[in-house]
Amino acid sequence: MSTVRRTGGVDPDVEARRPAGPAVRAPAAASVGAPPVRPPTLAHRLEYLLFRVAGGVGRLLGDRGAARLGAALGRFVYHGLGIRRRVVESHIRHAFPGRDEAWVQATAAAAYAHLGREGMALLRLSSLDRAKVRARTEIEGLDAFLAALDRGRGLVLVTGHIGNWEIGGASL
Repeated sequence: MSTVRRTGGVDPDVEARRPAGPAVRAPAAASVGAPPVRPPTLAHRLEYLLFRVAGGVGRLLGDRGAARLGAALGRFVYHGLGIRRRVVESHIRHAFPGRDEAWVQATAAAAYAHLGREGMALLRLSSLDRAKVRARTEIEGLDAFLAALDRGRGLVLVTGHIGNWEIGGASL
């Protein structure tokens, strides 16, 4: 079992065994039969601007400040904008039928705050180079992963979609 945790150090022995070079990328999807690309709308441009501003502010605030800002944005989306609020609450009610409405709403609000924090962390992650991502990440079980790679036959890495799993992939 391997897990990924954010930390402050890098193991030089493990670092020396990591594959060199850029990450392997999947080939681009074929465009045969694809719908035509529409030019971006004003809403698309505003959304892009919002993400750029949020990422820039998050970098200025540091980890804790960015996490607080992300949580506040998530709560605003839940309470202020109500985006997908009814759907989320409905899913929580179905998953936890014995819980009262106050608990359902508190859980939904907490999920939005969590998503805001993780979104901000992801925006901040995009500004870090590979060495900085690795310096912030400890991977348990990396020796087994690297040993499998050393066999030269490839491997399949399966992970749960839990928490900020993106940082695990970015750190490899």
